[in-house]
Amino acid sequence: MIITRGPQGAGKSTTIRRLGLEPWLISADRVRETLAGPVLGLGGRFGVSQDHESRVWSELKARLNERMARGELLVMDATHPNAKAFKLYRDLAKVHRYRLACLDFSGIALERCLTQNKMREPHRVVPEGVLRKTWESCQAGQVPDDVLRIEVDDDGAFEGDLHAFLDVPVEDLSSYREVLHIGDLQGCVAPVHALLDGGFRDDTFYLFVGDLCDRGPENDAAFKLIFENLARPNLRVLWGNHEDHLHRWAKGLECRSDEFELRTLPQLVAAGIRPEDADALCDALHDVVLYRYRGTQVMVCHAGMSTVPERPAGVSSHQWARGVGFYASPIDAIFDERAPAGWVQVHGHRNTPELPIEASPRSFNLEGKVEFGGFLRALRLSDNGFHPVSIKSTRYRTIQEVVRAGALRNKKMYPHWVTADLGEPALDEALLAKLRTHELIYERPAPSRPWISAFNFTRDAFFDAKWDELNLTARGLFVDPERLRIVARSYDKFFNVGERPETAPEALAKLAFPVSVWVKENGFLGLAGYDERTDEIVWASKSSLESDFAGWLREIAEATIPARLFDKLRRYLRDAQATFVFEVIDPERDPHMIAYDEAKLVLLDVVRRAPTFERMAYPGLQRVGKAFGLEVKERAASLSNPKALDGFLTTADATDYLWQGRPIEGFVLEDAAGFQCKVKLDYYRFWKRVRGLKERIRKVRGTDKPLARDISDPRIHAFYEWAMRQPDEVLAKDIGAVRALFLAGVDTAWTPPPKRPDGQVRGFARALEALGERSEIKPSTAEQLLEKALANDEMMELLRDSPLRIGLLLAAPQSDQRQEAAERLGVDLDEGSDPT
Repeated sequence: MIITRGPQGAGKSTTIRRLGLEPWLISADRVRETLAGPVLGLGGRFGVSQDHESRVWSELKARLNERMARGELLVMDATHPNAKAFKLYRDLAKVHRYRLACLDFSGIALERCLTQNKMREPHRVVPEGVLRKTWESCQAGQVPDDVLRIEVDDDGAFEGDLHAFLDVPVEDLSSYREVLHIGDLQGCVAPVHALLDGGFRDDTFYLFVGDLCDRGPENDAAFKLIFENLARPNLRVLWGNHEDHLHRWAKGLECRSDEFELRTLPQLVAAGIRPEDADALCDALHDVVLYRYRGTQVMVCHAGMSTVPERPAGVSSHQWARGVGFYASPIDAIFDERAPAGWVQVHGHRNTPELPIEASPRSFNLEGKVEFGGFLRALRLSDNGFHPVSIKSTRYRTIQEVVRAGALRNKKMYPHWVTADLGEPALDEALLAKLRTHELIYERPAPSRPWISAFNFTRDAFFDAKWDELNLTARGLFVDPERLRIVARSYDKFFNVGERPETAPEALAKLAFPVSVWVKENGFLGLAGYDERTDEIVWASKSSLESDFAGWLREIAEATIPARLFDKLRRYLRDAQATFVFEVIDPERDPHMIAYDEAKLVLLDVVRRAPTFERMAYPGLQRVGKAFGLEVKERAASLSNPKALDGFLTTADATDYLWQGRPIEGFVLEDAAGFQCKVKLDYYRFWKRVRGLKERIRKVRGTDKPLARDISDPRIHAFYEWAMRQPDEVLAKDIGAVRALFLAGVDTAWTPPPKRPDGQVRGFARALEALGERSEIKPSTAEQLLEKALANDEMMELLRDSPLRIGLLLAAPQSDQRQEAAERLGVDLDEGSDPT
């Protein structure tokens, strides 16, 4: 605060305007002119009203208190003839931590004051007697010792003293080995100790960007770390918005934060920290630090600014601590565009878009959500330039504590099960034992993370349709058995319409309406879960962490989700105790019936990592998808009654049916109670048949073997005739490529190869008989026999009638050959899945 002193007409207001300080001016006269207009005096002239003095000073005090609470630069313009006139400002300065300076005009000659007074606007001219009396009072009075007195003179030398008082110096830190900037601590001190690695060094300059306490579990340790090192000449700490609470406690003011009062303050008091300690720490804090380091100029503040202001002192403490614009304003990009050349900014406080430390070429962002289990961010500056550092926080505030305190932001982004009493994503020991002893469920430890086991239903369950309540849940279920933690989980298995009694058309009429209809894309299922042992995201397919499918999922996720959001995703999966369930589209490495232009992910659901299946509501799912840049499953319809469902199924079963002009695999029906079933469309079913037909053609042509396929459908017959004219290298392509050639009318002249001799059918029969006496079939043996059967119809007929039919399929490695054999033998394998 700058306080002017001197008689009317001394040039106080003129000097303030000339120095560019008028925007920060506050005065009793301005309040008087607000409360009343000019009044006519006995001398026949208009003047400023003096009739409301009690209100003037009451209003002035209120405005001063309000503006000083925000830490604004203030210029208080009045005569202030004696020390008593400074009492109001000195009292407020103690509360709000202000420095006071007095621009003292009392040395201006009386004659000059009288002359300049007559030159003022008529209603501002002061009676000569009043001016003389004020001048005499100023000569007799004094400026208090705790107020810096700057004597105004005609040669302008006083301006240098004023600038020294007002301006933020640009310190030269070039003599240090490095400058280390440390982001918001928020009561998390463990990562700071890891960063300092032995403590403070004398050859390093340390800059903490503020928010030392609140939210985290180590507020007392964070406070002491700074407080015990305040005397260091190589340490600066910025005032963050959470330092407001320390300040109010230190000054005995009312606490305005439940977080501070209920969590932070008890930690401080229990550690023996006193209000006077907080007072001393707050006195040592800075709004902004400007420095140069070997050719680099840096502005360090808490909240991030849009530029390096020409007059930093003109920016309030409130803005330095809370920022300009809105909290979500892209402050780093704005600074990069608008700041003067040669300047770099380092700040904390806000990072809504989860930007990396180097948020823009000239602005570094040190807000890393350390208090929520994110990272303590730091930035080193040395001869080699800037070097970002991130240290993961291992002690942080749990989601349950955040909810309990009513401090959960973006509540609609979280599932309904995230509550104050949310338990761990656990599996009880009895249920784990049932999974392990169930004859139709297998357990497979993950080679890359041996503490995690994948549980899945067996081949017998699939081939023989042996389903019960437990093995239906063992589909993409990943568990840490030792800790009884569910790492990731998928849907319970569900079936096609008409595949089981509960999905028969007559059973569907009894569903709980309304029934939601979801578009089903044609890919493979992928999961993103959370491993608490490593504090990492776990990427998985339905049965493995190491399969090609799991690797492809991760690759596509890394290409889809911005890298800056991956830590946010980790924290979300951890806190929401959730699995992200994806449909993964990879047309190059995993082509299916439906053609896609490029690889992509479709977020199907956010599923709770719990034994009982539970998912997030669709509006929340859409918010989550938007937050992470993910495409979300599409709702096709909502059916209110059985008649609407029957009409939808009839329409969807039509031969030429397309969804909004494009082919899709089908739909998933979900009733109000969570029951699910699948609808496969004709387009998908047709091209699936065609895929089997083209493979059969490759096997039998050039032999006397029968086609053994129904080609009575005109569409199938047309493809058959076309395919018989194509060479093997065409039919060997994936179904999408073959379809494109067929639909485009591409035809190839082809000469059939000479007939191949028949196999040894009797030898094949004897081999089957010999196998019937064994207890186990080797995979290589099963593979060889299936290959022979696929090449000879008589052998296939023998195998179809053999009791070893299922045994050979179970023993054989998964391959296209096994898939074709299963189709020939009447077994519909779950295409697009991992080996199970």
